[in-house]
Amino acid sequence: MRFALPFLAWFALGFVGIAVMATRIGLDALRAVEGAPQMSDGLLRALLIVQPAVLLAVAVAVGVALSERAGLRSWLTARLRGDPLPLVSFPSIVGTLALTTALALVALLLDLAFRLLAPDAFVGLPGPDLALIPRLSALLYGGITEELMLRYGLMTGLAWAVLALMRGRAGGRSTDGRHAGAMWGVIVLVAILFGAGHLPALSASVEPNLVLVIRTIAINAILGTLYGWLYWRYALEHAILAHAFTHGVFWLAGPLMASVAGLA
Repeated sequence: MRFALPFLAWFALGFVGIAVMATRIGLDALRAVEGAPQMSDGLLRALLIVQPAVLLAVAVAVGVALSERAGLRSWLTARLRGDPLPLVSFPSIVGTLALTTALALVALLLDLAFRLLAPDAFVGLPGPDLALIPRLSALLYGGITEELMLRYGLMTGLAWAVLALMRGRAGGRSTDGRHAGAMWGVIVLVAILFGAGHLPALSASVEPNLVLVIRTIAINAILGTLYGWLYWRYALEHAILAHAFTHGVFWLAGPLMASVAGLA
């Protein structure tokens, strides 16, 4: 049960985000895509759920199986296994929220800089959808499902592989001195992939250009680096909290900062 219980719990939580995301995507927009298959609404909606659900299952399986071996932790996984719990204390949570707020504001400032320096690149780019379902999707799919896929799955798998390779090459010698550097490399790589993963959504909303591509990858990579570090430093739950909280900062501070900059 060391595998089954954490796997089922995390998969269930991540699947909620997938279900919400599937209700958000317009089927007419999908059918308008060149080469889109002709199928019923129900089958198309099911396809929107099945593909990410498979990716989620693989990611959660990797995280549950390998996170402990890679020196990465999850409070929920440890709790369900009856293992000693990782650090999830009030001071660490406050610190996570404070750091997330600071970096989210930096991301907003960077976005404003791009908009002020290259306003033509943003013509046609729609603003954020602040309706209920898109907000729930940002919190649940972004905050939980994406963290399970990117941090718990991909980051864990890469960290385990890199550390195993280092130990193999060391021939029994200590690799502690290079552990931090290897982890930072994995964190940054996954963060860049996280940023690039937002490009399909960008392409679906506007014709992308170089400025928008760089801005999208850069902002999300900066934030993804924070989420990866929190996973490494504390636990997966800190990364999930930070990701969800980032959207809250964006919703509250984004319009105000845009107004001050004369972009509202």
